[in-house]
Amino acid sequence: MPRRGSVSPRIWHVLTYIAQSLARPITLREAASIVGLHPDYLSRRFKQEMGIGFHDHVLALRLDRATTLLVSSTRSIKEIGYEVGFRSPEVFSKAFKRHRGDSPRLFRLQSLPCSGDNPNEFLTPPSSALTVSNCDGGGAELLFRRADRSETP
Repeated sequence: MPRRGSVSPRIWHVLTYIAQSLARPITLREAASIVGLHPDYLSRRFKQEMGIGFHDHVLALRLDRATTLLVSSTRSIKEIGYEVGFRSPEVFSKAFKRHRGDSPRLFRLQSLPCSGDNPNEFLTPPSSALTVSNCDGGGAELLFRRADRSETP
């Protein structure tokens, strides 16, 4: 979020509203109503002052929060998607992949730290059906092992 004095008070109020409302649907119309502006005018002012459109800003905040949760929590990807305001896991996964380049699942797997005991093995959440091996911190090829077969993505 920008510094408070760097944007107008109305845009600051909208930014605060967005940050506090990420888990639920956020509409330009509702934000405009809160600050007493017409939605079209708020949209133009928001873009002028922030350098990014209203909906793009909301999406960026949701994806940033999801990225943090994917790395720092053991919640399911589905739960994280709902928590940051996506209406379905499919919409979340598509948006995440479009903007971050990888699916939420692959991003989470690639972000897992090595266990330390075995430099060739990632730590995986206890509920994970996958084991990710070959962790050398240098972007090594990931090997996915399922119960009785091995696959390379």
